[in-house]
Amino acid sequence: MSIENGVRALEEGIKTDFSRSTDYAGYLDLDTLLSAQHPVSDHHDEPLFIIQHQTSELWLKLVLHELAGVRENLDADDVSRARKGLARVKHIFRTLTDQWSVLATLTPSEYAEFRGVLGSSSGFQSYQYRAVEFILGNKNAALLAVFESRPEAKAMLAETLQAPTVYDAFLRFLARRGHPVPQQVLERLRGPLADLAERTGLAVEPGRMVIELRPPGSDKGQALETLARTRSAAAVMYCGDDLGDEPAFRAVAELRGEGLPGLAVCSGSTEVSSVAGLADLVVDGPDGVVALLDALAAAMSHAS
Repeated sequence: MSIENGVRALEEGIKTDFSRSTDYAGYLDLDTLLSAQHPVSDHHDEPLFIIQHQTSELWLKLVLHELAGVRENLDADDVSRARKGLARVKHIFRTLTDQWSVLATLTPSEYAEFRGVLGSSSGFQSYQYRAVEFILGNKNAALLAVFESRPEAKAMLAETLQAPTVYDAFLRFLARRGHPVPQQVLERLRGPLADLAERTGLAVEPGRMVIELRPPGSDKGQALETLARTRSAAAVMYCGDDLGDEPAFRAVAELRGEGLPGLAVCSGSTEVSSVAGLADLVVDGPDGVVALLDALAAAMSHAS
């Protein structure tokens, strides 16, 4: 690649016609993004103030996306992805902190020259910032009143306020791994889950160191049978460890009697002997279930 008179020639083969394909600006919707700054004064420094806060809101949007993923991955016992999401959030917060150094180039006296035209608007009214607080566990229902004039933002915050937090998901994860999490700590989830159940027509049922949501009058056996039949399953496997799993173990046996291959796995329960007695295989807790699934995956991969 040569540079003549300070001008670098276009590389050979570089695409220049995007009339029938997506280009950089189109993918990022730059026309919308770059036209979203609307200063209300003619002060030179107001665009800095606007862009500083708009970029912060974009980062907060990504933080919420990542934290929701962390919560979901913890509930799925996918520790690796949960840790990666938390690491990404950590770096986003570091970037948010560092970028304030740009705004620091705006002196208080310069800011005062256009602050008056901003009216009562304030970063205190950032609904994404409040959502981040809520999903991390710092919940304050009184803050919803700030967003009465923004129904969509208020609805999003109300939903986040009632939903389990990342910390709640972590506590549930610890409980499933056999760590001693006080029952009263897990019980604090019952209120938010009861509200969610009421809105969705579900019922809250206590489990073994968990709180479950399920359709009223239904059990895990009925759910398993419905899933197996509607999905035309080639085989079924169910893993459980408490009394609430007994109907599902019986459903595996019934489906197997109808010719559908099935396996009922008990993950080392000492709660009652009947749980292990209904199982085809007993493994050593959640780690044993993971080892079994890994072995099955390896066998299926080898067979294919």
